[in-house]
Amino acid sequence: MARYRYKARDDEGHTISGSVEISSQEELRKRIENSGFFLVEATEEKGGLLGADLAKKFQRVTLRDLYSFTVQLNNTVGSGVPLLTSLSTIAQGSRNKKLRDIVEEVIQNLKAGSPLSKALARHPQLFSDFYISMIELGESSGKLSQTVSSLAEYIKKDMEIRHRIGSAMAYPICVAFIGAGLIGWILFKIMPEFVKVFSEEKVALPLPTIFLLAISKMVTGYWYIVLLAFIAFAVWFHFFKKSDYGRLFLDKLKLRLPVLGVVVRKICAKRFIDGLYLLYVSGFPLLGALNIVKSMLNNKHLEKTIDALWVHISTGKDFASYLWLGDFFPPDVVAMIRSGEESGTLDKMLSRISELYHDEVNYSIEALISTFEILVIVFMGGLVGFAAMAIMFPILGMSRMVSQH
Repeated sequence: MARYRYKARDDEGHTISGSVEISSQEELRKRIENSGFFLVEATEEKGGLLGADLAKKFQRVTLRDLYSFTVQLNNTVGSGVPLLTSLSTIAQGSRNKKLRDIVEEVIQNLKAGSPLSKALARHPQLFSDFYISMIELGESSGKLSQTVSSLAEYIKKDMEIRHRIGSAMAYPICVAFIGAGLIGWILFKIMPEFVKVFSEEKVALPLPTIFLLAISKMVTGYWYIVLLAFIAFAVWFHFFKKSDYGRLFLDKLKLRLPVLGVVVRKICAKRFIDGLYLLYVSGFPLLGALNIVKSMLNNKHLEKTIDALWVHISTGKDFASYLWLGDFFPPDVVAMIRSGEESGTLDKMLSRISELYHDEVNYSIEALISTFEILVIVFMGGLVGFAAMAIMFPILGMSRMVSQH
């Protein structure tokens, strides 16, 4: 099998291009002709250790890539451009080779008669159940452009939250790395030199210095054991968080941590409300929407809460009565949901709650970042201060001995 880069055109002048793995150029020509196009150009892509295949293997399709794809799809489909032409244009303009290959596979599936939702569902690593369900609703209602527009807006909001957290955390993380580097320099470079001086002068060492010397000897003399222990812990933690018990344990822990737990809970609540609102106003049944939205929370413990909510509603009980029993939403939000249910305006209430949680999430993120900055500065300052104290005390002791003589 070889990979060919091709360009093809149909009778109306529409062009498509892409790359495909196939046995021969003649087989490629036949496949393209069967799709209603004729081959214009085909070149074999050469692999290699540093070739495109290796780069594509390690390339990821990020949330920003998904947002870009959704926005472009909305722009082209909303302008009346045929779906196949829209996807071909997106594939040609994509700089992400993995995304381009996915879009080209979607195009081939569409040509084989598959609807867009089914074609996208073949790539669950990129398109979530929520994304597929929204596309499916858009196809069935004939409002694909509006649905894709709503998806783009949802992804944009989620991306803004992640970007806000990432950019704001840059400063405390930078401080932590600088502090860790300074501590490492003291342990690996400064302390071994001081050991020689202390040994020659036979200075009585205070407890902080003894403690720091013990750590220095361990990391310099037995660094390979420390490294192996760290690798072993990293491997164990990787498999632990992949297990059902481990993920449930860690997700519970996230919710119980001070400050961080509040942020995680509010972000999950916003995702839940936003997803439920989009599905509900698009005509998706409430029980079916709950099954889809729970996967968006990315928290096993809260997913179990939504499962219990599904059982509660399926027995004929109302939405809000179950929420009163838990702490997923505060009482005022639950009251808004109950009001929406009783008045038949649940969609409007969900929209208002979504706007409310947008501000709540921003306030919570600011509080988390401020707290984290203070903790990092205090912790790293304490470590550096402790190291400085452990070094300075023996020096002061040596100064006193010299002055006495």
